[in-house]
Amino acid sequence: MKPALFGIIAALSLLGAYALLLGIANGPEHLIEQFAGEWYFLVPLAAGFGTQVGLFSFVRAAMTMPGAGATVASTGGMTAGSMAACCVHHVTDLVPVLGATVVGAFLLEFQPAFLLLGVLSNIVGIIVMLQVIQRHGLHRGRFPGLFRYDLLKVRDAAVAGSVVVLVAFLLFPIVALPARAGPLAPQTASENGLEITATPRLSAEGTLIDATFTTHQGSLAYDFSAAATLRDDAGRTYPLVRWDGPPPGGHHLAGTLVFPALTGSPQSLTLAFADLHGVATREFSWTVG
Repeated sequence: MKPALFGIIAALSLLGAYALLLGIANGPEHLIEQFAGEWYFLVPLAAGFGTQVGLFSFVRAAMTMPGAGATVASTGGMTAGSMAACCVHHVTDLVPVLGATVVGAFLLEFQPAFLLLGVLSNIVGIIVMLQVIQRHGLHRGRFPGLFRYDLLKVRDAAVAGSVVVLVAFLLFPIVALPARAGPLAPQTASENGLEITATPRLSAEGTLIDATFTTHQGSLAYDFSAAATLRDDAGRTYPLVRWDGPPPGGHHLAGTLVFPALTGSPQSLTLAFADLHGVATREFSWTVG
């Protein structure tokens, strides 16, 4: 039971580190949103790492294997690095250094590839552990259907297959699993005494636009359901679902405009406000393709 317990603890610890890193950077709501959009990568990452740790502890309990620890260290490190890549670009929001921002943007751009690499490294690492158990006869007749195969050849095939899958993932993104897009660049516009800053966040659950409104002339008592609309370059229009924030009014207002999830593969988005503070139309546009 101890190897299984160690494996469960390792898997939960990896998920805990991921949650702590992203939660500190962006808060619990964003953590839940990102996990919901990427669970199909994150759960296999944690489960695979936990399986490796469980198998490793089983081998350690049976015999001393110099070098066996290197497999968990290397593939496990790849797993942890892949999870860190998920949210490093959020951490960079807290560090106003150009170099850190560039690195974070790179990890965001290639985030699905990092996650897939972590999953594939888990598969190879598990097979390596099983091959060690097979080579030294540590299974003692257990799981005969599994250990009747030459796991050394299975390992080589897994490595070759992982390379093919990763290359295909990079060259043909159409076959890749969908990934949550991160926050786009904020835009600010000021006209007729009203300043608006808008920052979109795209996800499978919806299109979220964090917005702040500031004025020193009059009140911000707007009806956002009538004033705010979102459209894409294909001509599709997305009505506002709700405003997540304090009731409109006063001189400063901050919250989130929630629109439906995007359909198709739009290349650009335009947020439009109608009849706010004496201006007929205000528009913000972003390239998302």
